[in-house]
Amino acid sequence: MQRRALLASLPTVLAGCSVAPAGPSTTAYPASQPNIFVSFNWDSDRSELTVRFERGNQLTAANTALLVVRTEADTLHRTVWVASDEVSDRGDPVDTFPISPGARVIHEMPEPAAARLVWVAPDGNRSRAVAQWTPPTQSATPTSSSTDSTTVPRTGNTE
Repeated sequence: MQRRALLASLPTVLAGCSVAPAGPSTTAYPASQPNIFVSFNWDSDRSELTVRFERGNQLTAANTALLVVRTEADTLHRTVWVASDEVSDRGDPVDTFPISPGARVIHEMPEPAAARLVWVAPDGNRSRAVAQWTPPTQSATPTSSSTDSTTVPRTGNTE
């Protein structure tokens, strides 16, 4: 009796299964944000924030349209790290593709202020803050330079 019930249920269970597997999909996956891990270093003597690409996926024109460091308080104050030729507001990029771990960019600002590294997708329709830097709190004892070398993984914040 149980054998008949099992055999009767097999066509329903195996519906949609075939002996030959389907071929690979021909539709392309949308470009996703590369994994980027950076460190930040504030130099108060020079009033500049150095952003260093520590590890992650290489950035190319195929996976990135624009990579820019922005000061959050003044969104017009930015340093374009790299930009593809298709970007209309590319500014004056300080580097060219590909960007690999070890690369760095200097973002000048008169005083420490929150900043973020913004990635723009190759199609230009999506952007994401992949790293953020918050200046260290001011201590009672003045120092000649303040360093914050923190590796920050990509975040889910959007621009």
